[in-house]
Amino acid sequence: TLKNVAHDFHRRHRANIAVVHWFELCSELTAEFFGHAGGHGGTDETAMVQAIDTDLVDESSYSRDQVYQFRSGADVYPVPGCVLLYKEDEGYPEFDEVRSREYFDRVVAAVGDFTEQVVSRWRQLGL
Repeated sequence: TLKNVAHDFHRRHRANIAVVHWFELCSELTAEFFGHAGGHGGTDETAMVQAIDTDLVDESSYSRDQVYQFRSGADVYPVPGCVLLYKEDEGYPEFDEVRSREYFDRVVAAVGDFTEQVVSRWRQLGL
C-alpha cells in the first residue's frame, strides 16, 4: 500500500512524507457540494478529471450498466464495474463542466490547507 511505502521511505531516509487520499480527505466537502457521497469513477473523481481535461471524460461512453454497488464485507476480484458506488444510489457521474471546475477549485484549496497544516506542525516540532 502507499501507506506502507511512505512509512518505509520515512524510516529509511528520515524524510517527511504524506500520502493524501484526496477523495477521503474531502468526503465531507463532496457531500456538501454535490449533496451526496462520491464514488470511484463517480461524481467526485469524474469531476476532478473533467476539470483538468474535458477530453478525458466522454459522457456518451458512460452507462449505468458500468456501475457496481460496493458492499463492505466482500472483496470481489475482478470488480464487476468501472464505477464503484459506496452508498446506494449515490455518486453517479454528473458531467457538468462548470460544477466540475468549481469542485476542483474547492478540493485543491482543501488539500492545500491540509498540507499547509501538516508542514506547519512539522516545522513547529522541528521535524
